[in-house]
Amino acid sequence: MDDCHIQIKRGSTFSAAIRLTDEKNEAKDLTGWSYSSDLKLKAGRDTLISFLINDDDVSNGVLVLNATPEETAVLPANRSLELDLKLTDPNGKVHYTETVVVKIQKHITD
Repeated sequence: MDDCHIQIKRGSTFSAAIRLTDEKNEAKDLTGWSYSSDLKLKAGRDTLISFLINDDDVSNGVLVLNATPEETAVLPANRSLELDLKLTDPNGKVHYTETVVVKIQKHITD
């Protein structure tokens, strides 16, 4: 997992749109689903950030992860962290996305 898919600059507002698709690469309508996403050092470790999720475009499979400058300011600099989305379908079955590697960049004043 050396590839960096998302970057967060410490002390900045963070926002990233995640588009979820089905096996045919078509947008997955997540209307009626629940979802959460945490940023961690590694899976199973303590949560560093629990993202606020904007679901205005959920019918097109788009969820937007957000974090405040206060939340990103305390992240460890120059580290690769991990996030995934936990999705619960209307029947209560839990699904997880693939893990995404997040690179934390130093703030300009660090």
